[in-house]
Amino acid sequence: MNLVQSFLEALENNGDSTLFLDEGVKISFPELAEKAGILGNEIRSQKSGDSQYVAILLPNSIEFAVSFWAVLFADNVVMPLNFMLQPPEFIPLFDLAKPALLLTHSLFKPLVQALLKMRKRALNVIYVDEFLREWQEKQTASRIPALNSISDDPDKPAMLLFTAGTSATPKGALLSHKNILSNLEGCQNVLQITSDDAFLGILPNFHSFGMTTSFLLPLLKGSRTVVLRSIQPQNIIETIQRERISTLIMVPPLFGLLLKFPGIQKADFSSIRMTVSGGCPLSPVMEEMFPKLTGKFIFNGYGLTEASPVVSVNHLDASRKGSIGRPLHNVAVSIHDEQGTPLPAGRQGEIYVRGDNVMLGYLNAEEDTNKALTPDRMLRTGDMGYLDDNGFLYITGRKKDLIICGGENVHPLEIEMVLNSHPQIEDSAVIGVQDSLRGEHPKAFIKLREGQSVLPGEIRHFCLERLASFKVPREFAFVENFPRNSLGKILKRFLKQETL
Repeated sequence: MNLVQSFLEALENNGDSTLFLDEGVKISFPELAEKAGILGNEIRSQKSGDSQYVAILLPNSIEFAVSFWAVLFADNVVMPLNFMLQPPEFIPLFDLAKPALLLTHSLFKPLVQALLKMRKRALNVIYVDEFLREWQEKQTASRIPALNSISDDPDKPAMLLFTAGTSATPKGALLSHKNILSNLEGCQNVLQITSDDAFLGILPNFHSFGMTTSFLLPLLKGSRTVVLRSIQPQNIIETIQRERISTLIMVPPLFGLLLKFPGIQKADFSSIRMTVSGGCPLSPVMEEMFPKLTGKFIFNGYGLTEASPVVSVNHLDASRKGSIGRPLHNVAVSIHDEQGTPLPAGRQGEIYVRGDNVMLGYLNAEEDTNKALTPDRMLRTGDMGYLDDNGFLYITGRKKDLIICGGENVHPLEIEMVLNSHPQIEDSAVIGVQDSLRGEHPKAFIKLREGQSVLPGEIRHFCLERLASFKVPREFAFVENFPRNSLGKILKRFLKQETL
């Protein structure tokens, strides 16, 4: 089974049901198949060279959905791009994959023209909105390409996703059809999505979290997705109410925006049956306040691009406060020490993941792939955590963020969770700073809640009541905003640069 076969199966099962609502424009399964078919034929005719990668530079939209399936119909590999990048930031991505074709929107012409000037290799460009409009005006007969010519190898690459991580150089994670379908099966086992569900399409599709949970999962189950490009809390709430959204999957910064909105307590969230958070840590304050204000619990989950991406999630039948849930039924999680030896329940170490959802590897990066995957294809996540006696997973931080303070291991996430529970603090980030006596000591960057003020000494006292003294930050810096990536993760490398 591959993704195209899954699409055709969903098409047969769901008929004329509406798949996407994009700023008032609707598209059904047959319409999507038709438009993707004609664009797929165009991709086959325009793509030059032997590269199998087709880049997509589009926001969440009907055009993105058409382009995604058109690339697969043409038996190529989807390469979604972050449309918020600047032209120089695209160059290393294009140099890595060498796509021979770019699908985009006419609104991005200035960006594309700047990119083409900077690149040395030729690149064909299709402006999807213009192409579809011209095709519609000509009323050209269309057909889905000869899909029997598409490889049915489940291990064939389907997507090249660039890690959103906090490092300076993104890596290209190659995900196969099997990887993605396996993760969709695991998510479906938890969420039990049906064609009656409605999703809010607010997570970016160029990231694995949005791609799997808010694009592919609802589409292949015949659910309706309402595309929302605005992150204004009032627009989010109005869309939830008007469109009767049933499955709300977002990142913590978006939940934070809702919690700060004055009208949150009067909002009607009665249509929502499942609310899931992922992408970055969910603060204890959000986890506690959201159900108090909305009547809906946030179910915290965990994943990473290399795992397609979902690894674990809390849900209605199995949830623990502070946990990132139990692993999906078809994903195995174990905890390992520095030597790779498995550790028992309750012991902290690096989180390893095994399953059909684990990536093929990083494109053209054998050394990085070998560091990430064990010989028997377990994924070393680089995240630290532990499993409790009931199989719930808890994350304690990033391995590379570990602070060695006077010989003691200090995990920044533990400190950040304490800081974020302070009533005057909205968000925080902790890094290690060189210390001539201790090796390193923790430094906290803090964003206060609007209209609040607090002295460093008060925060230090708050921490001393909840943490061992060696874990308490020695320095505090107050910021108005944090540098973040597309999923809201704080980019600590910029904070470290400021400290140097």
